[in-house]
Amino acid sequence: LVVSSMTKQGTSRDPFKPLSDAGARVEYFPTAADLAGIRADVTRLAEITARKKEGEAVIEKMNREIARIAAIAKTIPQDKRRSVVFEISSAPDIYSFGKGVYLNELLETAGAVNALGNETGWVSVSAETVVAANPDVILTNVSGIADPVAEISSRPGWSGMQAVKNRRIYRIDSASSS
Repeated sequence: LVVSSMTKQGTSRDPFKPLSDAGARVEYFPTAADLAGIRADVTRLAEITARKKEGEAVIEKMNREIARIAAIAKTIPQDKRRSVVFEISSAPDIYSFGKGVYLNELLETAGAVNALGNETGWVSVSAETVVAANPDVILTNVSGIADPVAEISSRPGWSGMQAVKNRRIYRIDSASSS
């Protein structure tokens, strides 16, 4: 069983201890802080599952795509880069990230500026904080809401934000494999 170490960190007990006590192998993966950490996680998972060659192929594909996107992003002048808030959990409990998270590195690699870049790690933010950040773009991978883009667009007090005014709110399919 492969689980995020966040599962155990948020409690005072190991929720998977009964499984490990019963003889099941439980592997905890910490949340990667950067893309190098993601690569290390893929390598570790490939080793655990005896699929080293497949793991190397995943990393190679990931590296090619990141390099392709980074090359495009380098053509964007610094003053033209869009500020972005990536919403992972929706209102009223908005959850996002600052620096020190692999998604922040991905945003920067893609030529964007994290509008919450003054924060560190995974953060719970208020609606007022997002409004004050006034991002050019809002990304969301929230599932469980039929239309998260429409939900974000209709939030009270958000109509003046650049992302909402310019209809630059996009849902990211986190289950996509391509």
